[in-house]
Amino acid sequence: MRTFLGLFLIAHGLIHASYVTPVPPDAKDWPFTLARSWLLGGLEGGTLKAIGIALALVAAAAFAAAGLGLVGVPLLSAAWQALAIVGALASILLLVLFWHAWLVLGIVISAAVLYAIFVARWPVAVFGAS
Repeated sequence: MRTFLGLFLIAHGLIHASYVTPVPPDAKDWPFTLARSWLLGGLEGGTLKAIGIALALVAAAAFAAAGLGLVGVPLLSAAWQALAIVGALASILLLVLFWHAWLVLGIVISAAVLYAIFVARWPVAVFGAS
């Protein structure tokens, strides 16, 4: 179960890297764009893009590190919950600022991570006391 959830966190994090990859040439309605923000629309394109890139990289790195920690990588295993929290917060902020309807699942997953850690007391509820 730890391995599955760790790999899931890594995959969720890596999806955020789509914001810093080139848009596929045949994409009609690509959701991972930093060209527009409904909330930060008054900012210049370069500033807007820099904010988005920073949030995408933080979310991707934090979730990937959290997943590695969850599967037992030394130095990360003690901090995986904190890394997952950072990743989830950066993810939600990124997805809200650069909203596209296709991204609702990403917000749900990141919110579920926060819920699991803060409310359901993950990992004790999932893995038992260690």
